[in-house]
Amino acid sequence: PIFEKFPLECEIDILSPQHIKVKVESSIYRAKRALFFGHKTIYNERIKVFEGMQGTGRTLFHQQLVAARKFSFERIVLNAAGGDIIGGDWIGHYTWGRFGFSMRNDYLKPFRDWQSVYACEGNTIFEMLKNPDYKQKWIDYGFSWRGFFNTDPRSQNSQNFLQYLKGG
Repeated sequence: PIFEKFPLECEIDILSPQHIKVKVESSIYRAKRALFFGHKTIYNERIKVFEGMQGTGRTLFHQQLVAARKFSFERIVLNAAGGDIIGGDWIGHYTWGRFGFSMRNDYLKPFRDWQSVYACEGNTIFEMLKNPDYKQKWIDYGFSWRGFFNTDPRSQNSQNFLQYLKGG
């Protein structure tokens, strides 16, 4: 997790009164987000944590979720890149699933087909990733997907993330 101060560059592009893009560069991570105020939606265009598995991504998302709720954003959407991307070290297909994001409906059939091929079970990606064997198969052979997170604290996405934070 982030406990110390570090240099940070932030660039904000105002595209309209209802739409801005925010780009953050640091020695720890790089992020690019679009905020759509009228639609109350944040689009995580790209987030790259340079040294994974240290809780930085979890902390960044948790901070984003707290801020999204504070400013009345209702959804966070993204492209969970990884697995099937050649030449990259993206693991969003795994990370966003374990953080509780839901796949868009148009990715559910390919997900079910993948589960059938790799003999994995779970009604959602979040549920499937709780199983260590399934988790490793998904990291190694899973695919990129588009998804969303409902920021309402009572939503299934929020409940999943809370469960994840508690170690479940």
